[in-house]
Amino acid sequence: MSRMNFRNKVPFWYAVYDGTSVGYDEYGNENSAYAVYADPVLAYGNISPAKGAAIERQFGADDQYDKVIAIGERDIPIDEAAVLWIDDDALM
Repeated sequence: MSRMNFRNKVPFWYAVYDGTSVGYDEYGNENSAYAVYADPVLAYGNISPAKGAAIERQFGADDQYDKVIAIGERDIPIDEAAVLWIDDDALM
């Protein structure tokens, strides 16, 4: 059981990495490998506002923004290979 207030949590979605799959062309030749993710899962957490800066560089803009998520539960399998959808109402 989480000790965090549920009223302060906001919804977000995550999908965990599920391995790689190989793509084939119309002749049956292997031509690509791509990442495969599990179905998105709804979770709730305290998410900080974005902080960072957009820096103009010689070959384009460099956007560096970070958010911190405090979840409270230990059984959520999010790691560095997971994909997160935060502040995105498309999956809601």
